Order: sequence, then C-alpha cells, then structure tokens
Amino acid sequence: MSDSNELAPLWLTAKARINSERRLRAYALISHLLLTWYAFWSIVFSVYQSKIGGAIGDVDAANLGIILSVLTFGLSLVISGFKFEERASTYRECYLKLQSLYRNKDAANRLSTYHDLLDHYPNHSTSDNDRVIFDGWLRNQRVSNSNGLIPVTVLLVATQIARRLAAWIITAALFLAPPVAFMCT
Repeated sequence: MSDSNELAPLWLTAKARINSERRLRAYALISHLLLTWYAFWSIVFSVYQSKIGGAIGDVDAANLGIILSVLTFGLSLVISGFKFEERASTYRECYLKLQSLYRNKDAANRLSTYHDLLDHYPNHSTSDNDRVIFDGWLRNQRVSNSNGLIPVTVLLVATQIARRLAAWIITAALFLAPPVAFMCT
C-alpha cells in the first residue's frame, strides 16, 4: 500500500488499471476460445446435419447450419470490434507509467503529473477499483485513498463474490451450450 495519503490515489489507480488489463486480456482469451469452439461445433453440425435434420423433424438442418455459421461470423466481427488486446495494452502502458511515477521519490509535483498522465488514458471501471479493495480485504490489507482508509462494506464483498460467480457461470454456459444442444438433437 502507499506510504502516504497523498500518494494513495496514484497507487490505487495503478492497481485498478492492472485489474483492467487483466480483465480485458481474460475477455480476449475467452472470446477467442469461444469463437473457435463455436466454429468447431458449426463444423460438427455440418457433418451430422442429415442425422440432426431427421431427429428434429420438419426443420431444415442445412438452414440451421447456415444460421449457426453466420451467427459465429457475426459474433467474431462484433468481438473484434471490442479491441480487448489493444485496450489492455493501453491500460498496461498507463499503469507502468503510474508505477514509475509512484516509485520516483524525487519527482516534483507527483500528483500534478499523475493528473496530467490520466488525461491521456481511458478510465478504468468502478468494478476494477472495487476489486482492488476486495482483494486487499481478502489479504487482510486495508486500501486507502486521499481521504484515508476505504471501508469494506458488505455490499462490496457481496457484489465482488456475485460478479466472480456470475462470470464463471456465464462462461461455462457459453461453452456448454453447443455440445448440450448437439446432444439434445
């Protein structure tokens, strides 16, 4: 944690930007794997479309295959538009500069430089800040800002646990959907 309340915002922002980078890199990896997974199941669907068509009755399995392929293609375009890797690199560049500024004890007007630096980078989300506080609480460390110690509330803890649980459930559902759908036909 920081050595003074004056430097606490600098430390907190750097940690939150680290969380932003991690989150975006995880999104990039998951979306890449998910698109590959859906493309794989699109191929499986195409190979077994005659059996699937017979199993589901009057539905034209070839048209379902085309819809699945177009959906996968469309999702790949949408996901590439989010530019997860590029945004993660921007956050990394920012937190590395913040860490350098934090460590530079001789820097005059560190807070002024801090604010000037933040003007050149996108802001992180509130959940990234909350994660810093929650992770500190898990390690039995207290996190400060310029006003002093940040209180750890029951709502913050519950929200962070719910976010992590929801992320796992949604990711599992997205990956399990194609094989479950295929096996049900």
